[in-house]
Amino acid sequence: MRRLIKKLEEGARIPSAIKILISLALFMNISIANAEEKIGLRDNLKHTNISSVRKSINKNTVTIVIDASSDTQVHIAKDIVDVIEADNKTGEDQIRILPILSKGGAQNALDIMFLNGVDLGIIQTDILAHLRGQNWSLYNNIFNKIKFITKLYHAEWHVLGSKNFKNIRDLKGKVVNISAPNSGTNIMSRNIFELLGVKIKYTTFNNEVAFEKLKRGEIDAMITVGGAPLNKLSGLTKADGLHFIPATFFFDSSEKTPLVNVLEHFYFPSYLSHEHYPNLIEKGSKVPTVANGVMLAVYNWDQSKSSVRKRKIGKFIDRFFEKFPAFSQIGRHPKWKETSLAAEIPEWQRLNQVKKLIKNKN
Repeated sequence: MRRLIKKLEEGARIPSAIKILISLALFMNISIANAEEKIGLRDNLKHTNISSVRKSINKNTVTIVIDASSDTQVHIAKDIVDVIEADNKTGEDQIRILPILSKGGAQNALDIMFLNGVDLGIIQTDILAHLRGQNWSLYNNIFNKIKFITKLYHAEWHVLGSKNFKNIRDLKGKVVNISAPNSGTNIMSRNIFELLGVKIKYTTFNNEVAFEKLKRGEIDAMITVGGAPLNKLSGLTKADGLHFIPATFFFDSSEKTPLVNVLEHFYFPSYLSHEHYPNLIEKGSKVPTVANGVMLAVYNWDQSKSSVRKRKIGKFIDRFFEKFPAFSQIGRHPKWKETSLAAEIPEWQRLNQVKKLIKNKN
């Protein structure tokens, strides 16, 4: 082809048919070049649009780490997504909530404190004190590093076992499953039994395995912590031969000891009722137990230089308070009825922005 083009340029005689073919080839090359140029331009435009979309999505996306094994936390997180993103505006006012499933308990607190990309988390009120007790040199200032936005709900201590056990003190020396190490259930259960002086033999199976072992008599009791009613317990009936073992130390005056007074720093008296578990608890009856507060917590960006993180968390908090009444509407988790925006929690510090919002509301 190059030789023919050279001959054509030199004025050599070339058959007409070949001249036509050469002309077509040259035209096709030009057309292809033009097409490639246009495609390149389109790719550049596409690249620009992708970059713009990526920036927009990340700008106001807030992540929240939750316990994957907790029915209540998963439902609460879904409600937060639905309410905050409802009637979502575009551009600067758009907010996206991205839940992250985790092992829960202490892991949620550690993710808030250390994991890149985690903004918020749902954790129990006793978790930070537990971490501080485990490693003072690393976590002595943890209550200043992690602050709270609001107390969300109460998580009840469910102690399930044979009807032979009339009180949790009857579990002394028995085999009791308290879930995985560093889970909320594990931490709370160890605190309670140790302060009461009730020595038990711990196992750390997940709930599914623990249920089967409990039914087969391989363990004496199992404990799980969460906002009642828990879906995983709702299917149990009296035919299973199990019941909720009462925890009376907050209710019986003879149980009052200095150690029980220490427990009151983190926990408070509560009940499991027929309304929670109609198949296990008689109508009009209540089983005394203890509950733990569950918080919506956040890294203390008050002391941070990261204006980007502070801005988007600040936008979320404003929207959360603005739309808070929507959490009590039909279809939301009943535990929202226990949420108190202004409730104070021992040792915990509230984020400064939230303090100002509560002050302005009052």
